[in-house]
Amino acid sequence: MNFGRLRLSGRLEKAFVVAAFVLATLPGWQSADAPPGHEPEQKPLVQVIWAVDYLLVFAMLALRRSEVLPVIARSRLLWAMLLWVLMSAGWSAEPAATLRHGIALTGTTLFGIYVATRFSLDEQLPLAATALTIVAMLSLAVALVLPKYGIAIDDTGIMWQGIYATKNVLGRWMALAVVVMFLGLSGGRWRSPTGSRAGGKRPETSSFQSAPLSGRFSAMVDVPRPAQGSIVPGPEPPATGLPARRATWPCGFRDMLLAAFGFLLAVGLLWLTRSRTAQLACLSVLGLSIFYRVLRWHALRTMSLLMYAAAAGGALLTWIIADPKVFLGAMGKSSTLTNRIPLWGLVLEAIGKRPWLGYGYSSFWQGWHGDSAHICRVAGWIPPHAHNGFLDVCLDLGLVGLTIFLLGVVFALCRAVRSARRTTTVGGLWPITFLTFLLLYNLTESLILRQHNLFWLLYVAATLSRPEQAAGQSGVAAIASEPPPPR
Repeated sequence: MNFGRLRLSGRLEKAFVVAAFVLATLPGWQSADAPPGHEPEQKPLVQVIWAVDYLLVFAMLALRRSEVLPVIARSRLLWAMLLWVLMSAGWSAEPAATLRHGIALTGTTLFGIYVATRFSLDEQLPLAATALTIVAMLSLAVALVLPKYGIAIDDTGIMWQGIYATKNVLGRWMALAVVVMFLGLSGGRWRSPTGSRAGGKRPETSSFQSAPLSGRFSAMVDVPRPAQGSIVPGPEPPATGLPARRATWPCGFRDMLLAAFGFLLAVGLLWLTRSRTAQLACLSVLGLSIFYRVLRWHALRTMSLLMYAAAAGGALLTWIIADPKVFLGAMGKSSTLTNRIPLWGLVLEAIGKRPWLGYGYSSFWQGWHGDSAHICRVAGWIPPHAHNGFLDVCLDLGLVGLTIFLLGVVFALCRAVRSARRTTTVGGLWPITFLTFLLLYNLTESLILRQHNLFWLLYVAATLSRPEQAAGQSGVAAIASEPPPPR
């Protein structure tokens, strides 16, 4: 077997994934931020590029079907969601658009499955970090070289938007970049597949000890932890003659330096966007990502800290509800959340007219045409979406579709907690951290079930990756199972 060619193909595969990640963030590539009445997916170039990507992914999945089929089998709710999306073309006002966008969403989902089966959780982090760093560098270059396009000025001041049409879009991706870089940098340690630190001189020990949980919740999230002071076992290195693959990123001084550069660049751009929604979501998730590490503690200590945190969160929520103007004023927001609250009332009225089935996937928001015309007329402006991902799912797919999605989220959160508890690498914290970011951000934006969108792609990849993969196991068993070359 030619190992040089194998390494080259691995690099090309990662470059392909990073390029797709970048494309999934670029302006005009997803309908969520497109002006009403304009559908960038209908552009021939966009259709060709994504069609080629999805065909390549489908071919690679077919070649590795023995590994892919078990993943597909355990994602029944995800496939039920996609089936309901396609079925909604039957009652959609724009059946052709619903079917086309539903097929594109299926392709995006297959791409996420490919990432989940091909790359471990610890390998997904640097791929996302690389793509988001490229986005940050492109935005910085456009803002400095072409400030007419990269910087916006209005009555409130100067706002950076980079390669995007609005500050909120750049803020969205920079917030995610900060979370990814912080998660990698906060790991601070890296492991070889043998369970020792890189270099193999000092065995890695774990101070985590878990007491068993009782009840039905135990079957989903509780896993035994190694005794204090014991060596954390790792998977056997692949018998291929290849050098051992390090399990956690960053895994060296160069990686740490690049991650620190990406972190600082993303923080700076996030501040310059002045997108309060992105900044608040980023700060919240950063705090929670540190808090999630307690899931690896002893069960009793974990539950005690969770109770204290719940009490503190309840007190903060009570203060916000009692005097929201003070909180919103501190965040630079109006009492209507920039006209979002009146919009949500109109959206709820529209949902009440077709509560169970909805209006069909990606068919409601048509500007001054169709069912959204009434909302535009009453609101006095043309919203591109409901500015709430859950309301948009209910608009498109009704309460049935929203229920299917929320059930999938609940099971994904249970798997994410299990991943955090049964692993010691930073990749084990990625699913629960990303799910938190996605759920918080969709309270004021709409990024759920979006085709050609990095958020949906990462959601599928993070939630379908097995917790074992965070400990250094790759999603590719074929390479590991091959015998060494004959001498």
